[in-house]
Amino acid sequence: MKIEQCIEDFIKSIIKKDPELFCSLLCPKDLSLLRKKLYIKTGHLGVNRYIKDKYLKKLTRLVTTFYKYEYFKDGDKYIVKYSFAQNNSYLKTEFKIVGDQTAPLFNLNINKMQVKYFNHPSTVGDVHVT
Repeated sequence: MKIEQCIEDFIKSIIKKDPELFCSLLCPKDLSLLRKKLYIKTGHLGVNRYIKDKYLKKLTRLVTTFYKYEYFKDGDKYIVKYSFAQNNSYLKTEFKIVGDQTAPLFNLNINKMQVKYFNHPSTVGDVHVT
């Protein structure tokens, strides 16, 4: 899969509120760690339910179908900045390259998401998805 496809699938997963598509952007190791964390902390809260509540519901308010994105490579990761002109906000996230260079896998880093929204020219708001 190419990085551009991952970038677009990330936004599709938010717009469609599709936890399976969102989870497909996580590498198996990170998905396994997330399952383990959920099992220990919450006692069987499913990954799809967690993703829907923790990420998709929050990000749906900011993400629109009309967006632009730019990205650049920084070592073994891609930094992606999505811009949403309709609600005057942007979202920054990171995809880490996992595997070899011949068939790279891209892993969405759910710990590295930052949303900025601008309500008024003089007001800037910060939202961190954790």
